Amino acid sequence: MSNLTKITVIILLFGIGSCGLFDSADEAPMFIELSSVSVNADEIEGSSGHAIKEIWVAADGQNIGVFEPGTKVPVLDTDETTNMVFFAGIHRNEIRSDHTMYPFYDQISLFYDYSPGGIIEVDLEFNYKENLTFQFIEDFETTNQIFTQEVDGDDSTKLVITNDDTFEGFGSGYAKLDTMNPEIEFATTVNFTDVPTNGTPVYLEMDYKTEVPLNVGLRATVGVNEANSYWLALLPNEEWEKVYIDLSELLIQSQLEEYRILMGANVGDMEEAEFFIDNVKFIHF
Repeated sequence: MSNLTKITVIILLFGIGSCGLFDSADEAPMFIELSSVSVNADEIEGSSGHAIKEIWVAADGQNIGVFEPGTKVPVLDTDETTNMVFFAGIHRNEIRSDHTMYPFYDQISLFYDYSPGGIIEVDLEFNYKENLTFQFIEDFETTNQIFTQEVDGDDSTKLVITNDDTFEGFGSGYAKLDTMNPEIEFATTVNFTDVPTNGTPVYLEMDYKTEVPLNVGLRATVGVNEANSYWLALLPNEEWEKVYIDLSELLIQSQLEEYRILMGANVGDMEEAEFFIDNVKFIHF
């Protein structure tokens, strides 16, 4: 997985401004308590599940900092009314040190009467931005699922729909490997031809649970042939987790016209292993 080394880890630190916020240590701050965080997705946007890890906060146009949900944000202001703006922060590619604002969740802007010493509880409900393209959403709730291209050539290893141990709803994608059938590779049935390759954010959202590393990448069309390029290996986990996979850099490198979403796994040294996926979303502007 040498491509992992090409992911640039950028930690953006918010600065402190000078126009009324934290100007005087003698003043009592107002506290904004980040009580809860959720996502409100409509029917065409799929699941409302999320993995928002931090909230990036600004007040009256000045950056305050990055805070975990459940914490209190101190604000000093000389104005009677304070405009608080909140951005959803994620760990990109499931790398804990790779903090970024998720480009597809809209910011939340709220106004408060400034109250020194007061505590204001806020429940943040983020929405997807309006100008997004959802190339596909696969929630495995029907038998007409999109991951049907067999890449490994072994018909005995397929992604199927299971009703056991689902993340939410009635079904999840499932595959089981063993020593007789140790490997699986599969891709979307559809070739996507209008995916940006110019650095515009392109993400794959997915819930997953796996006993072996689960590789995720692109299967690209090159003339009459297809080539596989894996980008990220999701490590084994015991509980369902959500991941935001940034495919932008891989698309910049390839600059091809057609792509399928590709996944693969190998049983390795285990006698048998299984994995589950759900709520797979392929999104870009």
